[in-house]
Amino acid sequence: MSAQRSGSLLTLATLSVVATLGFARLFGDASWVLPVMLAAVGAHGVGLASRRWPAPLALAASAVALGLLVCAVVAGHTTFYGLPTASTLSTLGRAWTAGLDSFRNAVAPTKVTPGLLMLSVGGTWICAAAADWLAFRGEATLTAILPPFVLFVMGAALGKDGFQLPTTFVFVVAALLFVAANHAAGLPNAWFSGRGSPPGLTRLAMGAAPVALLVAAAGLLLGPNLPGAQATPLVELRGTGGGGDTSRITVSPLVDLKARLTSTPVTELFTVRSPVPAYWRLTALEEFDGRIWSSRGTYRPAGDHLPKEASDQSLTYKVVQDYRIGPLDSFWLPAAYRPGRVDLQGARVNAESLTLLTEKESAAGLIYKVQSEIPRYTPADLAQAGGDPAADLQPYLELPEDFPADVRDLARQKTANANGPYQQALALQDFLRNNYTYDEAAPAGHSDDHLRYFLFRSKIGYCEQFAGAYAAMARSIGLPARVAVGFTPGAYDPAADIFHVTTKEAHAWPEVHINGLGWVAFEPTPGRFEPNPTNYTGTYNPQANPVLATTTTTTSAADPSTPAATATKPNKPEKDPFQSDPSQSSGRSARWLVEIAAAVLFLALVLAVPPVLKRRRRDRRRRAGPTRARVAGAWSEALDRLREAGAAPAATVTPMEFARAGARSVAADVGTPMTGLARLFTKASYSPGDPSEEEVSEAWAEVDTLSKALDEGDSALGRWRRRLNPATLLPRASTT
Repeated sequence: MSAQRSGSLLTLATLSVVATLGFARLFGDASWVLPVMLAAVGAHGVGLASRRWPAPLALAASAVALGLLVCAVVAGHTTFYGLPTASTLSTLGRAWTAGLDSFRNAVAPTKVTPGLLMLSVGGTWICAAAADWLAFRGEATLTAILPPFVLFVMGAALGKDGFQLPTTFVFVVAALLFVAANHAAGLPNAWFSGRGSPPGLTRLAMGAAPVALLVAAAGLLLGPNLPGAQATPLVELRGTGGGGDTSRITVSPLVDLKARLTSTPVTELFTVRSPVPAYWRLTALEEFDGRIWSSRGTYRPAGDHLPKEASDQSLTYKVVQDYRIGPLDSFWLPAAYRPGRVDLQGARVNAESLTLLTEKESAAGLIYKVQSEIPRYTPADLAQAGGDPAADLQPYLELPEDFPADVRDLARQKTANANGPYQQALALQDFLRNNYTYDEAAPAGHSDDHLRYFLFRSKIGYCEQFAGAYAAMARSIGLPARVAVGFTPGAYDPAADIFHVTTKEAHAWPEVHINGLGWVAFEPTPGRFEPNPTNYTGTYNPQANPVLATTTTTTSAADPSTPAATATKPNKPEKDPFQSDPSQSSGRSARWLVEIAAAVLFLALVLAVPPVLKRRRRDRRRRAGPTRARVAGAWSEALDRLREAGAAPAATVTPMEFARAGARSVAADVGTPMTGLARLFTKASYSPGDPSEEEVSEAWAEVDTLSKALDEGDSALGRWRRRLNPATLLPRASTT
């Protein structure tokens, strides 16, 4: 192999290795590094060794090598001198199943399990082998970058912090180095499709590569630091719909509950000032596929899409909460259900679940205010409500086709004597609460298998199992249900008048939809107490109410219609707590003015750069060098003007032929100056003597005449488009 081709292979292998850097944020330790790097390099090594083999044989060799590597790194202790045995295949099968489950449920950074390692090694090998195949068998340079790019995006998307500036920049540089090495090796360098691509495209790619590198570096390094880079955009471009809609499919936050509950040391996640305790809800999960609960929804600006106030004020009371978020690694915003107003710039809401989120990567560090309408309906109110679920609630009744029949039978059995939705929901709650044991040491999981194991065998779980089992059983008997995830009230601090919410307060609970009253929370987890003092769940415990435990109240806790702690709080001022502070408004206005001014300045610079650069190049061409070079500069300047207008000479066309035919396709008036300029350029190129100063002046006068003819034959918009077109500033191969 030539030195140039070796360089091409080396840079492609480097690109495959760089593509795996995203795994560093996916895994919690470095035990993945050697196996994954071996996969990245090994795939290219096998590709090199089998380069001259028939395609089927080369594919078989790559598959065998991958299999041996997977056996060695995942089940090496079961092999016979590196060869798989029956025990090896069994181990790999279990690792595959566990890996798929972890892939769907694990939260980064996670442990390096055999299953996840198997998926990582296999995915890396396949992407590296595909890149090698496309580059050296398909001879398609840029297409060969796609498999490593897919691997890089997957690692970044699944990793803890998403895309990172250093690794993204390194990947861009590695990709450009591979393109440059392929060009230097003299390979066909097809743009996308393999052999036969026009060589002009390759030259364009190579000429643009340094510019692309500089643009990428500037964007990555300078972009986040520009004024207003972190502000809410003037025009929302993300999402799937107009009006700034943002769609999200979220992995179940239930998988993170056990880690939070058992984390050491206990960490305070946020504080909230509220006149009453409540469950601080993050989100609701409405989809259950038999393995996980997840959420899918469209999020819109909260100010326009939060619900209006309830028409029946006797069933709710308004509670204003002030949140100060600490190290809460979540884009969801805690809020008491049902939020009606939120004071946070850029907050979004899903209208169906009333889940609030921030467009930032994390809510950590945010300070905001929420006004919620907390229900105060009584057991009598709930008992009177009922009726069949409406058609739009059908998604909250869906279960997998293979949902266990014995679980459905159990739910029917335990609710057989209940009349109406509320009584059925209460019967399910009491069955789980009174017959099962809470234990944080229980294994994680809420799939069908975990559900049956929890209900019929272990009967031990924590809030994940209780909430998931309840919601699934409720759906099986016709009750629309979903799983809410958030936090219990936390520890009340009377001196600061706030609730301290820590990792130990992480919680999940079910919500059931009851006609006429909406979504109603229930509490099937033993040892947890729904904090609504109306006690419609029968779990309310005044001694568990941290406000009652530390204050003196003039309102009886036995009165179910009044929130227990409201009488202990000082009267709030008549001023609307959501009314904007004038000083803050003026500050925001000043910030907007600065950002708009910066945007205008930036736009002015962008519009000014191409004309300025073109003017400087024109001056150099007109004044630099001997007369022969200045006439050639006039010809190059004329060609640039015509290229901007959409005409360029072919390599096989003489200057005079182009002036008489090709140039006239742009505008008829350019034929005369181009003909005169072509005559002067041809004479300067082939005459033994140098052109005179008069001929130089005549050549540049023809350029001025050409420019005027192009302007007169074009619209104002067309003239500006030609002047701002940066294509002629890029390096290109000579065509004359």
